[in-house]
Amino acid sequence: MTVPLPPSPITMAFLASAMDEIMSLDPNPFYEAANVFLDVPVMLTEVGQDIATRARRLTSDQGGAQGWTGEGAEAFTKVVQELVEFLGLLAETVQRKAEPTRGAGDDILELQRNFMALLEKNSTAGGGERQAESRTPAVPAEPKEPESVMTAEMYLA
Repeated sequence: MTVPLPPSPITMAFLASAMDEIMSLDPNPFYEAANVFLDVPVMLTEVGQDIATRARRLTSDQGGAQGWTGEGAEAFTKVVQELVEFLGLLAETVQRKAEPTRGAGDDILELQRNFMALLEKNSTAGGGERQAESRTPAVPAEPKEPESVMTAEMYLA
């Protein structure tokens, strides 16, 4: 989806191509990724808590039975603590990416809405009547959602 550098002078074909690229962007993958970035840390935290709980069961006395002790148990406990700490850091790192990723989806929608508003503003005169000199067709007052992609031909025909 890379738009090449504009020719000199800029042609209508280039403008149409740039407009098509903007209007064909889909914010949904960004929203889906942001949701994953929120869900994964919860799962990682739960796994870490489960590992810590199971490890404590092995190394503590329960129901009259003595828990695992000695150097092996101490080394095991240390590894478990490091693993739980690692999972927590990983969860934080993933979660920090949720907002910027959601923001990218929001930015796409905002750009498309602003683009539609600019087209509408420049294609109609005051009171909604067509300007005689305008070569850009009027755009519907309500911008369509990204599922219905508008093409440059609709505007630049």
